[in-house]
Amino acid sequence: MKWKRTNDTTWNTVNITDQANTSYRVESAGCFVPWEFRILAVNEIGSSKLSNRVVQYSGRCAPEESPQRLKIVRVGQTSVDLEWDAVSDSNIYGYKVIDIERLSQLCLSFILSSSFLD
Repeated sequence: MKWKRTNDTTWNTVNITDQANTSYRVESAGCFVPWEFRILAVNEIGSSKLSNRVVQYSGRCAPEESPQRLKIVRVGQTSVDLEWDAVSDSNIYGYKVIDIERLSQLCLSFILSSSFLD
């Protein structure tokens, strides 16, 4: 079996000597990295032609960067508007706002402290 990262020029090779073994794991594949794979059969006479090339991305990983500069923009009677800086990771597909109870406490604190400033 042969494999490489799509951008690499050198193929890695592994010899699988047990004919019943029809699987292989590539370790340290990275996060969302494109890989190319090919395989051939071998016996005492020689090798088959290489299989078709298959391209597959390794699995996704959690974002390494968190959103920065989270702030409360507006507090309404039944809503809170938040803003933050986007992360630069192009592989994320959204954001999750969590700890709503704590957010409610922060908003109450924000409202109380703001009202004392007026």
